[in-house]
Amino acid sequence: MNSIQACFLAGLLLGVLIAGIGVYKWTEISKIEAIAAQKNADTQSCNTDKAITQKAEADYETKVRDLSSRLAALSLLPSTCVPVITSHTGNTPAKVKHRPAKANAGITSTALYQYAGQCEADRLQLNSLIDVIHAIQNRTTPADFKLF
Repeated sequence: MNSIQACFLAGLLLGVLIAGIGVYKWTEISKIEAIAAQKNADTQSCNTDKAITQKAEADYETKVRDLSSRLAALSLLPSTCVPVITSHTGNTPAKVKHRPAKANAGITSTALYQYAGQCEADRLQLNSLIDVIHAIQNRTTPADFKLF
C-alpha cells in the first residue's frame, strides 16, 4: 500500500468517524427535542385542565351562593306545619289546610326547605363534577357543555 492509498484510507476512516459522531449527536438532539416537545404539550394540557377546573369551581360557587341566598329568604317565612298524609286517613293535599307548626303534628316547612336545599346542593355538586369530567375529556370549557 502506498502513501496515497494510506492517506485516502485514513481520510475515509476519519470521515466515517466524524459522520458517525454527527449522526449520533443528531439522533440525541432529536430525542431531546422530542422530549421537550412532549413536556411542552403536557404542560399545555395541564394548564388547560387547570383553567377548566377553575372555571367550573367558580361556576359551582356562584350556584351555591345563589342557592344559599334563596334558602335564607325562605327561612324568613313563617314556619308552617305540613301534615303527613297517609292513605289510611283519607287526607289528600286538597283537603289538608296548612296551619302553624305544632309538635308531633307533621313536618315543619323549614325542615322541608332545609332538606330540599341540601338535595339541591348535592345535585349542583354532582352536575358540576360531571361537567368538569366531560369538559376535560373534550377539552372545552364547562359553559360549553351542559348535561342537564
